[in-house]
Amino acid sequence: MTVIGYHLIDPKQSGLEEKVKAFIRNSELEQTLEHRFVRLETGVLMAQHLDTKLIFSYLSISWRTFPFFVTLRAVNPQAKIVHVEFAQSGHPNFDLEKKDSRSNSLLRCTYALFDRIIVANQGEAHRFKAAALASDKNIEILTRSLKA
Repeated sequence: MTVIGYHLIDPKQSGLEEKVKAFIRNSELEQTLEHRFVRLETGVLMAQHLDTKLIFSYLSISWRTFPFFVTLRAVNPQAKIVHVEFAQSGHPNFDLEKKDSRSNSLLRCTYALFDRIIVANQGEAHRFKAAALASDKNIEILTRSLKA
């Protein structure tokens, strides 16, 4: 029986779907999963149950998307949910030194909903750990090239 991996993407994020496809091609995932893309428009508040053991999120984290992530975890309690952060230092989530306590709380609460977090490099992993957004056990560094 083939395991289905769902990839949650925002179609308005320029070039994201191509990056995700490159991520799949350049990893072990291509041979081990059947891949399905779920394109979510901005403003979707409620997640649906997905009949799978593995969900990948590439969605931006914000106060607007927070309710979606909470319901995603609630309606998919058995699934492993992995969040992939392709963004690097220019992304607002990575300007951790300038975040206020409310924004840090949002990030901590949201990242806590994921079983694994994949980041672009060792520097970003360190920043996540320093800001208490992730621990060594649930953060992983993207080791393969994402160039298409």
